[in-house]
Amino acid sequence: MNIGQSTISGYITKLEDRLGVKLCLRGRSGFRLTDAGEKLYDAAIELFEDLDRFRLKVGEVRDDLTGNFYAGTVDSVVQVKDSVIPKLLGAFAEKAPNLHLDLRLASPQALVRELTAKRFSVIILPVFRPLAGLKVLELEARNPQILFCARNHPLYGKSPAEEELRAAPFADRAHMEGWAPYSSRALNVAATTVDVECQLLLILSGKFIGYLPARHVSSYVASGDLWPLSHPEMDYDSRMCLAVRADDESSATQIFTSLASGLTGNVLQSES
Repeated sequence: MNIGQSTISGYITKLEDRLGVKLCLRGRSGFRLTDAGEKLYDAAIELFEDLDRFRLKVGEVRDDLTGNFYAGTVDSVVQVKDSVIPKLLGAFAEKAPNLHLDLRLASPQALVRELTAKRFSVIILPVFRPLAGLKVLELEARNPQILFCARNHPLYGKSPAEEELRAAPFADRAHMEGWAPYSSRALNVAATTVDVECQLLLILSGKFIGYLPARHVSSYVASGDLWPLSHPEMDYDSRMCLAVRADDESSATQIFTSLASGLTGNVLQSES
C-alpha cells in the first residue's frame, strides 16, 4: 500500500479513539484483533455488503443495473467441453454491462452458506440432494462420478470387486465428505486434497484411486492414462446446477436465471 507501519498504526489509533474501543493488540508479540475488533470487523463487512445490495436496488429503480453481483462456483467446471456456464456468464455480462460480476471459487458447503447469508446472489455447484430454501436449475447433463486409477496402478485394466476397491489407498476431496453420496469412512483414505486438479495429480501418481467426474477426464481415459474402475455399488451421478435463494426477487438474479433457462431449456425448481 506504500504506507509505513507507523502511519497505519496512527490511523488505527485515531479509529479506536473515534469508536471508543480497543480494536487490536499490536507490539513485539505480533498483531491480532481484540474481541471488539473482530465484532466490528464483521459489522464492517456486513455494511459493505449492504451497500452493494443498495446499489443494486438503486440500479433496479433506475432500470440500469449497477454495483457488484456476487456469484460462486466450484472448481473444474470449465473442464467440461461445450459447458453452458461460460456462455451463461457471457450472456449475463452482455445483458447487464454496467454490473460488476464478481465470481469466486469455494467448496459446495461454503457456497451454500454464502448464498443463504445473502453474500452471493447465485451459485453453481453439484447437487445430490434437496437444498432447503433454495431453487435450482440443472445446467448440464448428469455427470457420472466413477473411481479411477492410473496406468501404473495395480488395479489398471481390471474389474475389481467392491472389497478390493474399498481396501485400495484412496485420494479424497475433503469437502465432499457429507456432501457427496459416498462416505469416505468406508474407504481407505490415504491422501486428501480440496480440488479436482490435485486429486487427479494424486491418482496419476499411480498410488491412489479416487472419484473423478467422468466427463472431465474423458481425454485421459481415451489416451489410456486413466482406467475407470466402474462398479454399480460405488458409482454415483452428480448434476451441475444453478442455485438461488427462493425469496430472491432482485432483477439481476432474475436476469441470470432467465438466461440460464433459455440456454438449457430447464426451469428453476424449488428444493425441499
